[in-house]
Amino acid sequence: MNGYLERMTETEWAFDDPWPTLDDALEAAEIVADRARKLFGDELVEVLLYGSRARGDHCPESDLDILLVTKSEGEERPNRLQEQLDDSIFYEMTVQCFIWSLVSIRTASVNQVRNWDTTFYRNVRAEAIGVP
Repeated sequence: MNGYLERMTETEWAFDDPWPTLDDALEAAEIVADRARKLFGDELVEVLLYGSRARGDHCPESDLDILLVTKSEGEERPNRLQEQLDDSIFYEMTVQCFIWSLVSIRTASVNQVRNWDTTFYRNVRAEAIGVP
């Protein structure tokens, strides 16, 4: 390859942190939470921000980890609703689609979050922050 990409330095690949503070991360998570509440209705129990953004040890390239906690134990309905949420956010934020590609949205039931003994759920229980 002979072109622009070869001439770029490593620092040119870097970009500004879209959510440099916890407040910024929570503000972005609130956009997702508001849309999720409209789509999920009573199925949605709570929305949690977890991962490096919640812990405060993120870097500019860190994604925004959001967990949608649902009533249902089954996977089908929450996953279908999550797909609708992803589509809704993507179409609404087409101008910022690069930034929104850094948003990771997962669903889990209340039972999974409270009772499953996995590293993921133990970390969520220890570090997650509720999104208003």
